Amino acid sequence: AAPAASGDRHVKHSRVLAPYAWRHARVHTPLDSAVVYELHVPSFAATAGAAHNDGTFATAAAKLHHVAALGVNVVELMPVFDSCFDPPFGWGYGACSPWAVSDMLGGPVELKRFVDAAAALNMSVWMDVVWNHAGPRTQLREYDGWRGARGDGVYFYEDANHNTPFGPRYNYDDAAVRAYILDHVRLLHDEYHIDGLRWDATVCIRKGGGGACWDQGAPALPGGQWLLRAATNLSHALGGYAVAEDNQGDAALTRAVGDNGGYGFDAQWAYQTFYYELLPQLTEADNDDVNVGAVTDAFTTRREGGRVVFTENHDTASTQQKGRVPRIVDPGGHAHAPSYWALKKALMGVALALLAPHSTPMLLQGQEFVTYAPFAYPSPPALDFSLATANAGFMNAGVRALVVLRKTLAALRASAPARVAFTVDDAHNKFVAFTRGGGGGGGANNGTVLVAVNLLNRSFDRYTVRNVPDGRYRLAFNGDAKAISPLFGDVGVDQRFVDARNGAVTVALPKYAVLVFVTQ
Repeated sequence: AAPAASGDRHVKHSRVLAPYAWRHARVHTPLDSAVVYELHVPSFAATAGAAHNDGTFATAAAKLHHVAALGVNVVELMPVFDSCFDPPFGWGYGACSPWAVSDMLGGPVELKRFVDAAAALNMSVWMDVVWNHAGPRTQLREYDGWRGARGDGVYFYEDANHNTPFGPRYNYDDAAVRAYILDHVRLLHDEYHIDGLRWDATVCIRKGGGGACWDQGAPALPGGQWLLRAATNLSHALGGYAVAEDNQGDAALTRAVGDNGGYGFDAQWAYQTFYYELLPQLTEADNDDVNVGAVTDAFTTRREGGRVVFTENHDTASTQQKGRVPRIVDPGGHAHAPSYWALKKALMGVALALLAPHSTPMLLQGQEFVTYAPFAYPSPPALDFSLATANAGFMNAGVRALVVLRKTLAALRASAPARVAFTVDDAHNKFVAFTRGGGGGGGANNGTVLVAVNLLNRSFDRYTVRNVPDGRYRLAFNGDAKAISPLFGDVGVDQRFVDARNGAVTVALPKYAVLVFVTQ
């Protein structure tokens, strides 16, 4: 166990903590301009050459400068509570002591120091919470000695709702169990200064039955639905956010509580309207089969309400699913010498997420420097920080430049208006452009932004984009710049300014790249 701080005391299996002296106020990142970085403490901060991931809150805090240098302003931690299902430094979704911050990671005081260190860099911290199931060896089983018909005891359902695909389900119909979970929500916001909670597999809280929660016929769980609404209300009352991972595309998740069955989440992970639409287009081997209509749909849909968008997360990048984008594209390649197409498509994925309208973008750790290694389950490999040097151009001139644009240009905020401006011949040209307005008010960061996306394996010396507001546009980003990779072509990097007249602008358009222009 971690050494107790001065004033702490141990009572049997519990620890009473002395008050923590916060050095920095809790950071509350506006969702409108948030850029999220998903971080797994043990692998993010592992010792080079260690036999297993040995990262802790302290070693992770020492590396937060890397995340801050990207321009990221939200760090989302994968679960950090005692887990008795995963390996000691695994993913953490099999919690056996759901209130107990893992001593292997440093314990509760070191978690607070980590949040404090993030606040010093003006970053807020979100956290994964797992209340859809308990680990199969949870310490809440038979907590007071009573087994019940299912053998798990008072915290769990005794009927057909007992099982989930991951472990036993908490009994949300029991008011004491709901209070236990809601008290944890309050603890994380108040005691740990956690700004946002990402709720794992909410579909298994709001729906039950003995099979897969996501089955069409899975019955509703009124107690679980009540819990989710109470939890989002509580997070908001405490000045925090609540984000759902539901994977069903249900708009009710992000509707306000009391609005047509709404649950009150600020956003949900956008599998249905973003990831599933875009990944096939990013990884399609035959350029003729790329569907620009799917890209357009991913930009324009509002079906899921508030969204967190991504092209990699811990699940999608795992060995159980598709894996990292560069590895899908270049399966025999190496991250220290990524191929042209691995670089192009990885950057396209990052760009589409960071520029997507009405969305909050998220990166998975290592995505910024072209990590190939899958995010293996149950224990991912240590993050290879040598790639930050090997692929420095991609990270700095590519990812960081896009993050900075996302945060500084008013037109790229989540709430800025957007419309798809023009789509050209999906069967041949594979091009889509859209404009976003900055809302006026003057200033360098309040202009109209034009985003031009070329998914075709062909460059154009002169390409006319229509339905563009008139004005002089400055080139703010070119996804073909050799500053990103010497393998790229520098097509169009010298077009510092272009003029839109009569609703049209002509640009040099590099192959498989994103251009970003902003009015002066």
